[in-house]
Amino acid sequence: MVYGVSPNLLPTPGDWPANVRLCGQWLTPSPAWAPPPALANFLSAGEAPIYIGFGSMTGFDNARLLHAIVEATAGRRALFHPGWSGIDPKALPDNFLVIGDTPHDWLFPRTAAVIHHGGSGTSHSAARAGVPSIVTPFAGDQFFWAERLRLAGVAPAAVDGRRPTAKAFARALDFAAVPRVRNRARSLGEKMSAENGVADAVTTLECLVAS
Repeated sequence: MVYGVSPNLLPTPGDWPANVRLCGQWLTPSPAWAPPPALANFLSAGEAPIYIGFGSMTGFDNARLLHAIVEATAGRRALFHPGWSGIDPKALPDNFLVIGDTPHDWLFPRTAAVIHHGGSGTSHSAARAGVPSIVTPFAGDQFFWAERLRLAGVAPAAVDGRRPTAKAFARALDFAAVPRVRNRARSLGEKMSAENGVADAVTTLECLVAS
């Protein structure tokens, strides 16, 4: 059993069988990419922004979540990726820049924190980028990854996606700004960046075939 999961984010449990291998996140080589002018200008115009995006999540209380996040950011610079959320970008204040699909490995290292839904891919990418996470899980394994990030010390307790409040997000943002949290995130990112999940998986499979 070969998993594209970082052993630095999920240490192999002691009761797992010997035929389980955690190789690290499986990533394809990033193509050459340049940000659109609006994003490049926004990033260069001030301090690192907060990224907010919930991927393919739908069906939650858009108005309540949006109100809570806008109030919690309190005028701080933020990037918002609508994804499948159905949130109307026109409802966002001027301190928000709405962006389209942007490579996480390019964008996340340029942010101060990543507010996301806790999918495995986004959780790994935020941790690998060396920045704190704020997780609002909605379904499935998102709760698991929210807890893994919390246990790693790079995220606070998850914000309840069913009953989000500005206070909860504000506390989470305060946590993400603490120097020791940022140092832990940076250290974890360095360890995960040293992983090569695809190469490790290939090597593992070749050894199995040869044995």
